[in-house]
Amino acid sequence: MESTIREILVVIAQIRTSTTDQNAKTFKSSSYKLRMDILTLRVKAYSQGDNNQKAIVNDISFDTCINFIEREINILDEEEIRSSINTYFGLFQEEFTPLVNAVEKKVEELLETIRPVSTIAVIYTERYLKKLENPSYKSNLGIIKATEIKIIEYFERGGVPGRSKMAKTHVDGGDELHAHIPEPLGNHRILYLFESGTITFLSIGTHDELGLS
Repeated sequence: MESTIREILVVIAQIRTSTTDQNAKTFKSSSYKLRMDILTLRVKAYSQGDNNQKAIVNDISFDTCINFIEREINILDEEEIRSSINTYFGLFQEEFTPLVNAVEKKVEELLETIRPVSTIAVIYTERYLKKLENPSYKSNLGIIKATEIKIIEYFERGGVPGRSKMAKTHVDGGDELHAHIPEPLGNHRILYLFESGTITFLSIGTHDELGLS
């Protein structure tokens, strides 16, 4: 179930990016995948989850999102969208984006119910939180949060710096570590420290912005 949740967070980020870029092909394929992933998540929650998890996936926000995809998106082909691209993406931004945001909120709520209590303490610096206000990051918070969780889980499993793309070290030494963020933020990294069982998220940016080249 957790892997499906992560896939949903990634595809939501792709939907946001394709909406902003008005990329009809990616928008169509990502919307279709979101619908299928939601249905898969429900099946897994019904078969594996407790009553609370089943209640979360039964939330009306999932049905509303699926219905919009089936009623407003699946019936359109890419050429039809491109023929009135500003009109269609204006509609998607106004009506579909709030539905996607609601699904993301419930999915993140579900994720919290399946993660064990962490043995790792987490600190967010003011600089890190301020950078997350950047529009390119605000529209991809789901994928950033999923990357943070992967970092935490790596060290929960006893991981050590320098042996994973979640904990890469600087070529010139130093205590700071960085983790790769998946597409559509593939050239971006999360910069952090891991000391005495505590992860401190320091900054986020491109490879060059963080001085990692």
